[in-house]
Amino acid sequence: MPEKPECYGTIFPDLPKLEHNRPCRGKVFTVSVQRCGPGVPSRSLALDQKEWDACQRCSFYQSCYDLCIAQLSLRSALARV
Repeated sequence: MPEKPECYGTIFPDLPKLEHNRPCRGKVFTVSVQRCGPGVPSRSLALDQKEWDACQRCSFYQSCYDLCIAQLSLRSALARV
């Protein structure tokens, strides 16, 4: 079985590492929360279409995507505990 690529499991950013006013990057998606003073923060989501296309061509895409979704779901659940 071929070795998994270094980027395996990094489609989404590692949200626990999210800091205000700094982009939090994954291989495909980048999120940002801009905060300037006491107002409502501005949130953004960016997609790197070329990386997404590359991910979908990868032979590990499905298992990588499944792992990313599982991590995202579990982190979301832990945030509510």
